[in-house]
Amino acid sequence: ILLDTPLLLTEELERIVDFHKKKVEILDCTFAADGTPNALRDAIENLRAQAEEAFEEGKSEFVITDEFVDADRVAIPMILAVGAIHNHMVRKGWRKRVSLLVRSAECMDAHHFAVLIGNGATVVNPFGAEATILERIAQGIYKNISAEKALENFKYAMSQGLLKIMSKMGIS
Repeated sequence: ILLDTPLLLTEELERIVDFHKKKVEILDCTFAADGTPNALRDAIENLRAQAEEAFEEGKSEFVITDEFVDADRVAIPMILAVGAIHNHMVRKGWRKRVSLLVRSAECMDAHHFAVLIGNGATVVNPFGAEATILERIAQGIYKNISAEKALENFKYAMSQGLLKIMSKMGIS
């Protein structure tokens, strides 16, 4: 699959997941919001273990998501989740055989995309930003623009922001 940008809208991510079907593993990067000591550390270790187990079962497309946040579950910050899985896969010698497909509500600007990509994300789906745009269109806040055009504009702006960041920093 050849992509023009590492930023994917939800529909595009769904098509990739559908294409790879049997090789996809959904990694939930949320944990109980009960305030227990070391809860975040334990959640990160659990995420690494899930990724390792999935790889050993033949999975190679990991969808790392914080979409399961609710009143009882909080998200591991996506940068920690991506970094933990990426570094674990590197240590195991498996990273070249795994794609990290990030689905996050945290991503709202080009800098956040760049940080995630710089830390190992293959692609990023900003479902929170996408939902916000669609909600504003439904409420009539954004007038004279279709949902498709608004999402296209968002994707274009974020992709151009990523390109600007990469041109200034170089690709490391």
